[in-house]
Amino acid sequence: VARRRGAVFPAPRGRDGSIVLGRARVRIGVLMNEFRFYRVAAVCSLLSAVTTLLLIFLPELYAPAQDFDGRMARVHDPIYRVRAWVYLLHPFLVLTAALAVANEVRRHAPALALFGALGFLLWAATEAAQSTLTLFAFDKWRVAWAAADAAARDSIRIWTGMYDGIWDAMYVLLLIGFAIGNLLLGSSLVQRGGFTRV
Repeated sequence: VARRRGAVFPAPRGRDGSIVLGRARVRIGVLMNEFRFYRVAAVCSLLSAVTTLLLIFLPELYAPAQDFDGRMARVHDPIYRVRAWVYLLHPFLVLTAALAVANEVRRHAPALALFGALGFLLWAATEAAQSTLTLFAFDKWRVAWAAADAAARDSIRIWTGMYDGIWDAMYVLLLIGFAIGNLLLGSSLVQRGGFTRV
C-alpha cells in the first residue's frame, strides 16, 4: 500500500493513553499536569518578586516607634498589617517556584534536586512559622498592651523577650535552609549550562 508523501501518521498509543515512541512510553496526562505546574510556578515566581519588594519597602512607610509602647502600637498600623500577611504568603510562592526548578533539576542531578528542595522546604516552613507566631501570638499581645494593667504589662514584656529570641533563632534556621536550597539548585544549573533557563 503506497503512502501519500508528506502524510503525518499518529504515534501508536498504549492502553493507558500514553504515546509509544520506540521503547519509550510518554503519558499525556503526566506531561499536561507537569506543564500546568510549570505555568503555576512561573506565576508564583513573578508574584514572589512583587512580595519581596513589598517586604523590603513597606517598612519605610511605618510610623516611627521610638520605644516599647510605639512597638506595641504598630499593630494598629494598616501598612504593618499588610506586610505581616504578605510575609506569610511569600514563602509559599517562592517554595512553589523552587519546587518547579527542583523538578527540572532532578532529571540530571536527582540528589541535588532532593536536598535543594528540602533546603527550600526548611526555609519556607520556618518563615511561615515566624509569620504565624507574629500574627497569632505577638500581635495579640500588642493589642492587649494598651488596656493591660501593670502586672499584665510585665508579663507581656517577658513574652516579647521570648518572642524576640525565638524569632531570631528561627531567622538563622531559615537562612541555613535558604542557603542550602540556592547553593544546590544553583550549582546544578551552572554545571548543566542552564543558568538562565530550565
